[in-house]
Amino acid sequence: MLRSGLVGVLSSPLWLQKPADASTAAPAFPASVPEGQVLMRTLEDSELAIGAYPTFLYNSSGGGGLGRATTVGNRINIEFDPAEVMIPAVDYSTARFMGVPLMPPFRIAVQPTKLQGYVDRHTGIAELVFIAEFVLTAGPLYKAPALLVTTHLTTETVKGDSLGGTGSRMDEQGCAKLVGVARLAPVDDVLLDRFLGLPTDCKAVMSSQFLFPS
Repeated sequence: MLRSGLVGVLSSPLWLQKPADASTAAPAFPASVPEGQVLMRTLEDSELAIGAYPTFLYNSSGGGGLGRATTVGNRINIEFDPAEVMIPAVDYSTARFMGVPLMPPFRIAVQPTKLQGYVDRHTGIAELVFIAEFVLTAGPLYKAPALLVTTHLTTETVKGDSLGGTGSRMDEQGCAKLVGVARLAPVDDVLLDRFLGLPTDCKAVMSSQFLFPS
């Protein structure tokens, strides 16, 4: 019944209207990384999974941000200003679901509120605490309450109640694959809670590159 209601939303011509916040300017990264900072860039080969739904293939290229860095041995502690971190929205231009682009009315905006942790240039291990609000819209007709996502992004192995995965450590070019699992709580929106099967796990796989001062 609820999923049939969503089909009705998708069949409306109003989904063709562009949401007010549909465009997000890509950050202007410096040509070289300033001293005392680390640049994190998000790359193409990322993924997003929610509950029992098939995994979205997600092109997160063009996002990222500069973080303040302090070095202790091989470990570099990094703290990002959430207002300066841009994560591309999950929509028809960035995500594929079961082999086809995500249907245009659906869009998930990612609004970071915390991103900090460390990278170890000797071992390639990276660990970041990531907190963000995921806001689902279906054109101008529906905007869900924000989903709070709190997770530990790591190059190692994570396991939630139903989802898990293993990342890839940073290579010589600074490229790594970070994986994190968050437990999504209900948001008191009957349509969204039942459509996503909340509470449930959400898994993010974020392909990234860390760039350091030369």
